[in-house]
Amino acid sequence: MASGESQINLFWTAPSSMGGAVITTYQIEVSYDAGTEWSDLAANMGSAATTYTHTDLATSTTYHYRVSTMNSVGTGPASNVEHATTGAPAVTVPDAPTGLSAMASGSSQNNLSWTAPSSMDGAVITGYQIEVSHNAGTGWSDLVANTGRTSTTYVHAGHEMPLSCQHHQRGWDMTCFEYGKCHNRYAG
Repeated sequence: MASGESQINLFWTAPSSMGGAVITTYQIEVSYDAGTEWSDLAANMGSAATTYTHTDLATSTTYHYRVSTMNSVGTGPASNVEHATTGAPAVTVPDAPTGLSAMASGSSQNNLSWTAPSSMDGAVITGYQIEVSHNAGTGWSDLVANTGRTSTTYVHAGHEMPLSCQHHQRGWDMTCFEYGKCHNRYAG
């Protein structure tokens, strides 16, 4: 058996003894509870092919299977039970955080806050990358490469902000896989 994220491919070998009649088709049964109860996945495949693809399955779920031969006399005994587990969903970087805001607190501190992304595409946020620009967003450098925490606040303290200087910051999601997408900028 081979499995993917939403399907399982079944393969088997025709029995060496066919009971004196040609195999006309197969019956495929599936169990969703580790073999306690069985239901027909294909009561009659309609061919003597020795492969079957079970589709539209839930991710990260185990299914149990057994196959029986069918000929002109009837249905033979079931095969041994085999199981397969569908794959986990693909994990990608989450969407960008939203609602970045900065509140100046004195002349040398900005209190940053943002909202975690609403769609994370299966990823788990492990931290945020925060960048800063001192030239109106033309160039960016890491203020914090990875906060290492899921908090959606950060205090940027101990920097001088002359009145003639525009101070820009942006945040990126960072997961254990790779950087996320840049989100909105602000001038503070």
